[in-house]
Amino acid sequence: KSSLPSICNKDGRCTAYQYGKIIDSMTLALRKRPFRTEQVDAAVEQIEEKLLNLGLREVASSRLG
Repeated sequence: KSSLPSICNKDGRCTAYQYGKIIDSMTLALRKRPFRTEQVDAAVEQIEEKLLNLGLREVASSRLG
């Protein structure tokens, strides 16, 4: 199985992909909107699938935002 790419910030620092960080960011963005946890989980699964399909070792954080 392929692994998810590292995420690189604007300043050039790269860190390992963190599932929890994506969940936290999405939850924060949706805090005043009605949503179900299952919807966020499904969205994160789609993001992870797209990241894997890119086949890259590093991805700019701006691509996730």
